[in-house]
Amino acid sequence: MAVFSKLFVAFLTIAGSFASPIDLAELQNNATLVERRAPDFYIAGPRSDVRSLKRQATESPNYSQDYIASGANVQFTPNGNSFSVTFNTNSDFVVGRGWQTGDTTPINFDGTFKVTSGVGLLSVYGWSTNPLVEYYIMEDASNPPQQGTIKGTFTSDGGTYTVWEHQQVNQPSIQGSSSTFNQYLSIRTSGRSSGTVTVENHFKQWASYGMSLGSLNYQTISVESWGGAGSATQTVTKGGSGSTGTTGTGTGSGTGTGTGTGTGTGSTGACAALYGQCGGTGFTGATCCASGSCTAANSYYSQCLS
Repeated sequence: MAVFSKLFVAFLTIAGSFASPIDLAELQNNATLVERRAPDFYIAGPRSDVRSLKRQATESPNYSQDYIASGANVQFTPNGNSFSVTFNTNSDFVVGRGWQTGDTTPINFDGTFKVTSGVGLLSVYGWSTNPLVEYYIMEDASNPPQQGTIKGTFTSDGGTYTVWEHQQVNQPSIQGSSSTFNQYLSIRTSGRSSGTVTVENHFKQWASYGMSLGSLNYQTISVESWGGAGSATQTVTKGGSGSTGTTGTGTGSGTGTGTGTGTGTGSTGACAALYGQCGGTGFTGATCCASGSCTAANSYYSQCLS
């Protein structure tokens, strides 16, 4: 099990529901995101093709995600299709319930999630192989990792997600202690502790940015932290119809010589939320800010900052 273990100081000093303002210049330079710890297990079961996967009936979890680093103060209790966790730790952990082999079926989660300090993530979390990818669909987060390249935004399941991509080099993965692979992240702007995640919408949106997945390994609803305090209780199932996602916007990550482009229809209604994108070359969304002011990082990306 490989997890995030280091962030910039800015992300470790603010508690709350969402990320603090970010140094966009550093982000556009694809700064190193994390140092990872060795996995505690390897899944060697059957693989499936992500393009053809969708379960037709509700399926209860058959797998427990239970990585807790030595010295971490974490109490994790799995029970059928539910789990609870409390934590107050400066060490890594990722715990939750899910499935040994992932697919594109909508995932239902219901419960609570509270972070009283530091970092905490509530996510759909999993891996694929060929290519090797670690992915997150963050449904709620306090000080989430936001490093790498911003690929764009899109809407699904009643919320807006920002998509990031980051490369890990010579880091632990489900295939060994020294791997090179990409991390895909969809981070929801307005967090929630219950709902349905239409996984297929995220996979399709990632693919539209050239972020391909391969054969899916395990897939879970998990809680993660590497320095924070909080608690969660969740009940997890698969099934249902999910929602239809909408075409999002694409953004470049250049440092002055990049070639950022915009795609899709964007948003023409309300102003962008705090920390949302509000401008940049090719951007077709809202250019006003509901809170804060629109601040340019470079010609390709502007963000609402307080």
